[in-house]
Amino acid sequence: MEEFYKFFWLFVFGSFFGFLLETIWCMIRWRKIESRKGLIYGHLIPIYGLAGMFVVVIIELLSIKKKHTIFLVTFFIGAIVEYFSSLFQEKVTGTISWDYSNMKYNLHGRINLVYLLGFGLFGIVWCSLYPKFLELLTILFYNENIFKVITYCMFVFIVYDLFISLVAMIRQKNRRKGWLPKNKFEIWLDNKFPDEYLKKIYANSMIVEEKA
Repeated sequence: MEEFYKFFWLFVFGSFFGFLLETIWCMIRWRKIESRKGLIYGHLIPIYGLAGMFVVVIIELLSIKKKHTIFLVTFFIGAIVEYFSSLFQEKVTGTISWDYSNMKYNLHGRINLVYLLGFGLFGIVWCSLYPKFLELLTILFYNENIFKVITYCMFVFIVYDLFISLVAMIRQKNRRKGWLPKNKFEIWLDNKFPDEYLKKIYANSMIVEEKA
């Protein structure tokens, strides 16, 4: 499998895997089903997909096989991805989706030791699952042309999903500032993705000013 297809599908699989983990964790801890989506369309959380890709790059590049080393690699990659994802979200959209300020051993409320230890453990599971997932893809889409068409269609969808999710959140930030829409696209965003709708999608999202 070519590298582009491999890592793109690892991103998709990792993002969906992360969504499942977050949903199950929410059900166990708070006894409720809550939207844990990271994007408007699709049940995906992109930071898990990014972390999953980076982990595979490192372990394959360095030919890492030992579980304790995989744990450490995943621990540190998870810390980097989670910290800077939180920082990016805060600066660009004015919101945060997690805050560990009330927990011990946290860094600026963006990461904390307990969840990173859990991330490291799940990294071991991830590294045992992803080869099977890639193998399953080759079985399901044994025809190379069909596989490429499906991949490119999925790629376009993911790019659109990332774009529309980001601009909808930026527009929401500007609405909070009292900025009126400047063009037809922003009017469409206000009508299509009002605050009530986005709150259902990003149920655990917090406005930075209100949190402060």
